Amino acid sequence: MAQAPELTTTRRSPSPALQADRRARHAPSLDRSRPETEGSKRGGEALTIVTFEDAPDPTPTGADQLLGLDVALQELARLQPRQALVVESRFFGGFDVAESAELLGVSEATVLRDWRAAKAWLARELRRAS
Repeated sequence: MAQAPELTTTRRSPSPALQADRRARHAPSLDRSRPETEGSKRGGEALTIVTFEDAPDPTPTGADQLLGLDVALQELARLQPRQALVVESRFFGGFDVAESAELLGVSEATVLRDWRAAKAWLARELRRAS
């Protein structure tokens, strides 16, 4: 009988693409199996990633601006009570110039003058506060 050639087996390693595919399929299950404190295992703390969307917004919110306006309006009422009343009637009350003049018992020109002065003063105070 003829002698069969001896078969030798060579073990080839999987291709890099196959290795990457295998890692990608197993990564989710590996992540779930890791303990929550894995970052502290080697003395490090877990990193917190902050994006620009998560960063605190340095601009004041509507509530902050409204509180600033209230503080400034209280100060204006202390310094110029009629101007504060003009602002309250026009801004918060929704009155026009004629209605504000009638409410306060002054002329429309006085309401306009007080309105302009009060707006300028409040704008300066709000800029200073921010």
